[in-house]
Amino acid sequence: MNFKVLMAAGVLLLLLLIGWLFASRSGLRPESFASVWDSPLRDELFLDTSPRMRTGLLEEWRWKVGHDAEVFRVTVFGDLFTQTPDGRVYWLDTGTGRYVEAAENTKRWTDVAKIHGPEWFHWNTLRDLRSRGVQLAEEQVYSWRLQPILGGIESVDNITLAPLQVHVSLTARVAQAAKDLPPGTKIDRVDFEVLGPPGGAWKRTGPRGEDLTIYEVVINEEMQYSMWPAGEMVPSGWKSVGKTGTKEECLDYIAEVWTDLRPLSLRKGDG
Repeated sequence: MNFKVLMAAGVLLLLLLIGWLFASRSGLRPESFASVWDSPLRDELFLDTSPRMRTGLLEEWRWKVGHDAEVFRVTVFGDLFTQTPDGRVYWLDTGTGRYVEAAENTKRWTDVAKIHGPEWFHWNTLRDLRSRGVQLAEEQVYSWRLQPILGGIESVDNITLAPLQVHVSLTARVAQAAKDLPPGTKIDRVDFEVLGPPGGAWKRTGPRGEDLTIYEVVINEEMQYSMWPAGEMVPSGWKSVGKTGTKEECLDYIAEVWTDLRPLSLRKGDG
């Protein structure tokens, strides 16, 4: 074997080693999904959620999942596995608004995940994210800059980081706004429900059940708007725009200023 062949083999081995080291740093080596699912690395596919975090996650998705479903597991992409009283497990793909039965029980779900897991956990995108060192802070998920239901593609370039509750709420509103529209219809407004810390202790109601809470309008780096109870700590990645008022006043303000639901990065691309 001549010197050039040895050099080429050495370079190839070095590149393979570098790739393995990058993947190892993330905890997800370049293995098959099934092998990861059968190992302790499975835990890295999910968000470690407490009952407090799960409280209220499905409220803005009830139109889709019904009133009996409860959150079973939350993935690092903010997708939800739910379980109904009869034991069946469902997958809610928050980016597309799809809600499908995954398995008739949790044991079967564990088995079929080896087959459907690459789709459920956006496996190729996740491996790319982890190989680039894109890690999540506490209570964050990988969220779509432009949701797939609006034409966004599954790629690292279409990923941003967002608080779990914000992601689930925003995707629910967009999916509900799009559910009865023909494919390709442009969505330029959505009807907002209110975000807020789990538990609802911040909410003030009057004697007739009317909402007396004062809210503030918040915005993220992609120029996407939402509302948050005034005086409560705003989630990471969001900031106040200085507008406070009743729910109706904040909704009117958002409807006036947010006329293009596309993230700022994609609007710039059209310019």
